[in-house]
Amino acid sequence: MNKTECLVFFSVQGFGNDPSIVTKTIGAKPDEAWAKGEQYVEKSRKAVRAYSDWRLYSGCLKSDSLEYQLQSLLKKLEPLRKGILNTAQNFNAMVRIVLYVSTANVGFHLSPETIARLSSLGLSADFDIYCLSKKRTL
Repeated sequence: MNKTECLVFFSVQGFGNDPSIVTKTIGAKPDEAWAKGEQYVEKSRKAVRAYSDWRLYSGCLKSDSLEYQLQSLLKKLEPLRKGILNTAQNFNAMVRIVLYVSTANVGFHLSPETIARLSSLGLSADFDIYCLSKKRTL
């Protein structure tokens, strides 16, 4: 059985080292935010953030479909339209889509409605696709 999981979130970078600037511009609190240079623990070891980021997640399960997660995120972003548009004009703002796949050959679909909704907010979509299979054939 082939298994695909995904994580969909709104991300803002390029705002310097003060995430509160993005919070004020958008008019909402992030689910997660950090500044470049902050220390954090990853896998029981200390690390330092290489970049600043402000994130708002879809709130869905990783097992939910890409389209469903993207629709859920857009429902969160659309009421913040003015702040999202302003943020997209001034910072590096986008929707990030992380796919974890079990085979090298996987497809996904975005409806014209979803693409239009994303575009109306001035946002691009960034896809990171990770094949978790040990067998990587094309």
